Amino acid sequence: MDKHRYLKKRVARQVAQCNAVVLRSAAFFAANSRACNPPPRAVADRISLFAARLHNVIVA
Repeated sequence: MDKHRYLKKRVARQVAQCNAVVLRSAAFFAANSRACNPPPRAVADRISLFAARLHNVIVA
């Protein structure tokens, strides 16, 4: 049981790091591409939504 809890924490930490990278790259993308389609804001929202879903799936 303890090993399971430890793994869960470790995965959650890795997912948090991954989320940070994803959001940072989304922000970078939004800042550096004005004339892209779909709009950067929508892309960033979609990416963060995906990251949140991934986090929920792994932690659940």
